[in-house]
Amino acid sequence: MNATSLTPPDEMLAEVRAVHGWVRELVATPQTVRWHWPTFYLLYVDLDQLSGLLERIAGSLEAEPLALAGGDAQTLTQRERADWVEEACSPLGPALTSLIHRLWQVSRNTLCHLEDAALRERLRAHLQPKSEWYQSLRSDYATGRATPDGAVLERTVLVADPAPRGRIHDPGPLLRYQRFDIGTQGACAALAQAVRDVGAEQAEVWKSMKELLLAHCRIEDLIYPSSV
Repeated sequence: MNATSLTPPDEMLAEVRAVHGWVRELVATPQTVRWHWPTFYLLYVDLDQLSGLLERIAGSLEAEPLALAGGDAQTLTQRERADWVEEACSPLGPALTSLIHRLWQVSRNTLCHLEDAALRERLRAHLQPKSEWYQSLRSDYATGRATPDGAVLERTVLVADPAPRGRIHDPGPLLRYQRFDIGTQGACAALAQAVRDVGAEQAEVWKSMKELLLAHCRIEDLIYPSSV
């Protein structure tokens, strides 16, 4: 295998890190922002559910030998492990699309209050459902498929443009074709650790959302969905 053609493990789930960045920026906005708490809470729940998915992906990469009924152990073949990883990654598509849609709902209710013009521009360019970036995410995103020999996990992800000019007319340059080594126990362990690092980052983002909810959201704000 040509090591130079492989993607470094720390680039795994770059698309999830992009979502984390947008949430962090929104949460860090001045407290004069009037949040639409029902959608903010649903984004909080979606992030919590994604945490479980990240844990399953890491677990599939760290899969232990299967215990058989007779008490013996059967070592997973490379192809079997690859199948597990594929299956664990497959829910990422709908989960990420749901997160992006929810994040757009949250940001749409705050954009007019944001003093940071560059942040407003980034959010509109990426999250608006009719944007080229969003449409490319829906059509081109590939959560992960193993090569026939089970040695490489291939993914197609869409990264964020740090400084879009009004809108992203051609998201092509933002597409990343990734090839992760899953052919050895050591390579799988490194990739699993990278996934757990994303999970740890997400836990911090989720915590900041929880603190904002506890400090400013009343139960009445959730009962009446039209509240702002």
